[in-house]
Amino acid sequence: MAQLAAKELRSEGARELLVVNRTPQAAEELAREIGGVPSSLAELPALAGAVDVAICSTAAAQAVVTRKMMVQAVKARRYRPIFLVDLTLPRNVEPAANELENVYVYDLDDLERVAAQNRDLRGAQVGRRRRSSSRSCRLPGAVARAHGAAVLARLRAHADSVARAEVERTLAALQGLDEKQQKTVQAMAKAIVNKLLHAPHPG
Repeated sequence: MAQLAAKELRSEGARELLVVNRTPQAAEELAREIGGVPSSLAELPALAGAVDVAICSTAAAQAVVTRKMMVQAVKARRYRPIFLVDLTLPRNVEPAANELENVYVYDLDDLERVAAQNRDLRGAQVGRRRRSSSRSCRLPGAVARAHGAAVLARLRAHADSVARAEVERTLAALQGLDEKQQKTVQAMAKAIVNKLLHAPHPG
C-alpha cells in the first residue's frame, strides 16, 4: 500500500520521497524501488517537520504518529500545512493530531467517501455532456487537499482493478460454475478489497 501510494506521489510531481521503516534493510529496499531516500524510525519526529505529505502504512498496534509529535512538527514548519494519509487499521496516526492547526489527517474512511464523491461527480458530468457540448470543471477547495484525496482514490481504483482481473482469471480457470457460484467469487474478491482498505459499510 505504501509503495503504491509513494509511486502515485512521484507521478504527481513529488520532488523527494523519504522512506522510514523500523528495519533499515526494508527502508533501503523500498527506497530503491521508488527512487527515494531511506531513513530510520528514530528520525521520524524530525522528518515530520520537513515533509508536506506523510503516508503511514505499518503493522504497528498503536499510533506511530502522535499528537505530541505533530505539535513539535508544525512549530518546526512554522505552521505550514502538512497532510497525513493513514492507510492502516489500527490507525498509525493518533486521531487527536487532526485537531491541530494546519494538520490534515486522511484515513481509509475518507477513501470511501472520496471514491463515492468521484463516482457521483463523474455521473453528473456524463449527464451534462449529453445535454450540452460545454464542459464544466469542479475546482477543489484546496490544491493540496485534492492531491491527498487523489492518492486515496487511486489506491481504491487500483485495488478494484486488481480484484476484477483476478476474478476474471479465476472464473476462466473454474469453468462450469453457475451464476450463484460466480457471484460468490466476485463477492469474495470485493470483500478482500474492502478488508485491505477498511472500506466502511453503508450505515
